[in-house]
Amino acid sequence: MSILPVSSEIIIVDGSSDNNMQHLIQRLANDKIKYFKYGVGGSGWQNLADSSNFGLQYCQFRWVFKWDGDMLADIDGLNSWVEQLRKLNDRFYYAVDVGRINPRIGLEFGGYEARLFTQHPQLKYRVRSNLDVMNYPIWFRLLRWHEQYITHLNPK
Repeated sequence: MSILPVSSEIIIVDGSSDNNMQHLIQRLANDKIKYFKYGVGGSGWQNLADSSNFGLQYCQFRWVFKWDGDMLADIDGLNSWVEQLRKLNDRFYYAVDVGRINPRIGLEFGGYEARLFTQHPQLKYRVRSNLDVMNYPIWFRLLRWHEQYITHLNPK
């Protein structure tokens, strides 16, 4: 819900087995939110990559921000990022690593987990080792924004 004010659309791909999630999202949904229950019978990182690719096909706008359900955003910070995106040259494709705050010291993930990128049909999530990754074509411009406006809560 913290990204709703700066989003043109939100695509939710629910790969969990919790049926209460669907009811919760339907109560909160509006014309910006599209909900899909998705499951390929797999588990772990491959299921995460597959469900992310499934959601990508429904994204209608130039910029995509892959957002995990256990992340929380600072709205003023996201507005700052939106302004930075507007200043970028539309002739190019971009992938932006965006930092996040991690309140749990023992969390396994690296410092840049959120993915912000321009939509392109060649982009697909894959599994490498124990991570879901996206390989960007060489002609993508890679950026790294260090302002940490995202908190990864990881309630598990």
